[in-house]
Amino acid sequence: MWEELILQNFPQLENFYFHYNVVPQEEDDFIFLGCVCDQFISSFWIKRQWFVEVAIKHDTISIIIKPHRQKWYEFINIDNDDFNVYHSTLLIIRYNPIDEIEWIVDVATIYHLEISEEDFLIGAIFEIMNLLPDLDSLKLSSITLSTTTLLSIEEREEIDFIVDNNQITKVYLEKMNKFDDVLFLIDLLSELKYL
Repeated sequence: MWEELILQNFPQLENFYFHYNVVPQEEDDFIFLGCVCDQFISSFWIKRQWFVEVAIKHDTISIIIKPHRQKWYEFINIDNDDFNVYHSTLLIIRYNPIDEIEWIVDVATIYHLEISEEDFLIGAIFEIMNLLPDLDSLKLSSITLSTTTLLSIEEREEIDFIVDNNQITKVYLEKMNKFDDVLFLIDLLSELKYL
């Protein structure tokens, strides 16, 4: 609908800004009410360099379309061949919304993740990494490592699987609580090139 409107009435349009909020009443609303995101992930939008950001807050999912502006993970690409505009979908999380992430995975492939919640528990990061296997970059405000280190065999195997299969090459940690946080990220992300 938007593509037709722009092509027919504004073919010369250079900038397009769109902000859509979904406030689901029930869990199924995430599936039916929020599926506008997939309308904005096509060659029409990418050719014009208008990209999607999805921001999740406690009771709202925001879908934002705006002109491309370089992000932190694009500035560090030494080789321009490294950046693929088709891999530019960004998800911003402001709390721990595992159910909502499961919905978003059905709508779009997420390559970049920003978690702005302070003291995000590492267990939640594992869950998110498992749901978003195509992640290339991860930005964290900070992380909180669990004080208990005893894991069941199944938990350890699941973590090993996530660690072995992640594709994250870029991490931005805004606040380090302890040096162990950095060591943990290095151990966790075997493909890490930029920290």
